[in-house]
Amino acid sequence: MRERFAPITNLLGIGDPDVQKIGDRWWMFFGGFHTGFKNNLFSASLPAGAPLSSDQWAITTQKNKPRRAAPLVAQPRRGSWDATGLHTPSYAIGTGVDDSGQFYACERIYYAGRNSPSIIDNSKPISIGVLEKTPRGWVRYPRPVLVGTSEFASVLEPKVRYLQGKWRMWYATTPRVAGKRTPPIYQIRYVESEDGITNWSPPRVLFSTDEGYFDAVVNPSTDGYEMVTCRSGNLSGASAFPTQGLWWLSSQVPSGNRTDWSHEPLPILEVDSAAADWYANGVVGPSAQYGDTDEDRSTMYVFFTGVSCETDWLRAARKSVVRGSRPPFPAPFYLSIARAQFRRGQHTAGRAIE
Repeated sequence: MRERFAPITNLLGIGDPDVQKIGDRWWMFFGGFHTGFKNNLFSASLPAGAPLSSDQWAITTQKNKPRRAAPLVAQPRRGSWDATGLHTPSYAIGTGVDDSGQFYACERIYYAGRNSPSIIDNSKPISIGVLEKTPRGWVRYPRPVLVGTSEFASVLEPKVRYLQGKWRMWYATTPRVAGKRTPPIYQIRYVESEDGITNWSPPRVLFSTDEGYFDAVVNPSTDGYEMVTCRSGNLSGASAFPTQGLWWLSSQVPSGNRTDWSHEPLPILEVDSAAADWYANGVVGPSAQYGDTDEDRSTMYVFFTGVSCETDWLRAARKSVVRGSRPPFPAPFYLSIARAQFRRGQHTAGRAIE
């Protein structure tokens, strides 16, 4: 699946899908760059009862404004820690703890927030925040729930699951987001918390900077847990960058210990010289789910963001004019939301994705 978002008029770019089954339908939460020239979080859904294999995604729109995508929350005020951008949503349902110490069921979306004018080569740290579902809709928690350290100032790409009675987060951390002036220096770390807001455990390094991984999404499987991971996309078109693609690992426990997971990540999608232009510079932000019909319960669908190769905007604009279509918005890079699918199979080292 790789589709434009017309007839929506207030989105200039989209990426970082998180796909979840909620009730009787599949939902996709994603980040969007809108006509206010900032990033916020949006949603799309399949028709009620439609299978995950369907391509009938519809972006959620504002009331009585069918051409305008509805953000999950209002853009934070100027000066807020996340005023210029909410990115990489991660939905989870679990148990929270209120001010009186009582437990309650809750739905949350964790995200990376920034107050830097630039996404890459960022001048200010990126932190992780959370939205919580209420009868009035999604409500933004005013402060970050996780921040960086003096050495690794930014935390981003949160992937959160409520498993075995704990909120568990796998996330990326970096001194500074990679760009033309900044090489990719990323670790994937793991923390856990009883309430998902405070008292996070000391972080454990799951993947070191030498391994170069950037995203790690974990889901329960029939015999344990599975992880799909990727490296940082080459947003700036730098000449030297880590090999791009998707990798798969398995574990018996939802852990932040590297030794609990497959010794060697299994490549399931390679980005090489034959890759189409729209993902030639990488794939990031994976969200993995298995099919929900008898025909595809052994099919893993991975939704992800494709990073395009460098584009000559003037040339692309001329082609659009010739075709009678609107030229693309000028941008240093272009992203697409896509879907790949893989069949579960057998492998000599254990179960594998083919």
